[in-house]
Amino acid sequence: MIKKIIYKNKEISYLIKNTKRLKNLKITISRNKNYVLVSKPFFVSENSIKKIILKKSEWILKNQEKMKKLKTKILDKGNEKDFLLHKSKVRKIVKERLEKYNQFYSFKYNNICIRNQKTRWGSCSSRGNLNFNYRLFYLEEKFQDYIIVHELCHLEEMNHGKDFWNLVGKQILDYKEIRKELKKM
Repeated sequence: MIKKIIYKNKEISYLIKNTKRLKNLKITISRNKNYVLVSKPFFVSENSIKKIILKKSEWILKNQEKMKKLKTKILDKGNEKDFLLHKSKVRKIVKERLEKYNQFYSFKYNNICIRNQKTRWGSCSSRGNLNFNYRLFYLEEKFQDYIIVHELCHLEEMNHGKDFWNLVGKQILDYKEIRKELKKM
């Protein structure tokens, strides 16, 4: 059930979700929802949650406003027509860049799939299949390269550990900055 708190004449709606694996409270602000998701361990009380939301109200309201404004070309696309229009172009981009970067890595991969996904830029399966979001089409080249190298490196390291990031860093020197910028999108 969605609950509400008033802070400086502004309403903050929130939904509480109990999560077994969490050790601390987590607040998530979504672009698509009018409420904040509060994930909590079972031992955190509702009164504690209210206090924390009041304490974090400035931050919550500021970020909710940012999310409302974040209507980029990338996120607003997604219909079937747009996907079909750009799918082959993205496949060509991905294949060219994979060939370029894999001259250095020499990893073996199987299928390349271009998909219309809402939450991922790319993925790598344990079978060596590489999947990419067609919305790569709308990204600057540095972001495209980062995503392609990121998934390529998962062929060697199926995690986000130190060895994985060392592999990425061999070809994308400023991957940390690019990653931060990409998260903002």
